[in-house]
Amino acid sequence: MAREFGRNARVSSQMQKELSLILQRDIDDSRLGFVTINEVVVSKDLAVAKIYVTVLNADEQGKKANVKLMSKVKKPTSNCSTN
Repeated sequence: MAREFGRNARVSSQMQKELSLILQRDIDDSRLGFVTINEVVVSKDLAVAKIYVTVLNADEQGKKANVKLMSKVKKPTSNCSTN
C-alpha cells in the first residue's frame, strides 16, 4: 500500500505544528506581534527548511522587525534528559 504523503510532507507538517506551538507557549516577548506559520518546505535530504510566516497588524517596517526578532529569539532550554 503506497503512502499518501511522502516523508518530506510529514516532516514539513510536523515542523509547522511544532513551530506554531513554540510561538504560542514558549516565546514570551511583547515586541513580537501576531505571527503565524503558513508553510514549511523541507529539502529532499531534510537538511534545509524554508519557513513562511505571516505577520498581522503591522506595517512593512513592523513586519521586517518581527521577522528579524524571531530569528534572534531562542527557545528556553528545558532540564529534560533523554535516556
